Amino acid sequence: MAEILASLAPPSADRLGTWKTCQKNPANCSPSQMNFLQAFRNQMLNSVKRFSMSKQNGLFINSCFAHCQSE
Repeated sequence: MAEILASLAPPSADRLGTWKTCQKNPANCSPSQMNFLQAFRNQMLNSVKRFSMSKQNGLFINSCFAHCQSE
């Protein structure tokens, strides 16, 4: 999740550090931050929808916030 937030809320765009605790642990995200992340996820899924419908293509999209499955 840190990689995503580094792109969505880099320090240069988050001067007050609003996303800092969320970036370290998703349990610390506010409801509005979680809504933002969910909206980003939905937008990403919509953008690959047409591509994913082809029988020649495949996708592996992990929607887990943990970087490692064993976390």
